[in-house]
Amino acid sequence: MQETDIIAEANQTLRINLNTVICKLGDRNGFGITAIQRVCKLGYNQACRVVELGIKENLLYRPNNDYKIAFTDKANKLRKQILLSKSSLPENHGSIELTESKMTMNRGNDENIK
Repeated sequence: MQETDIIAEANQTLRINLNTVICKLGDRNGFGITAIQRVCKLGYNQACRVVELGIKENLLYRPNNDYKIAFTDKANKLRKQILLSKSSLPENHGSIELTESKMTMNRGNDENIK
């Protein structure tokens, strides 16, 4: 595997994680790095890279330049598109169903994770 392939794979993983953040945390007004770490099962540095990518692509922003992160309108539109075309999600994430107050994730034969 060449260096360019490794970089391309890392960028793809970052984008998948960013989509996961948009889908799973999209109902929140604000969140921190810890929330990203939990939903994507990442370390601190990798979660920060996801935030940097989101800010670069105008999907995330820091409302008061503090630790909190929020979604832009562009991210909210993207979230709707992703949820409508569930095929955009990685296979290992299963299907995501939204309810009024919470989101559940169904992984085939596993129980719903809430």
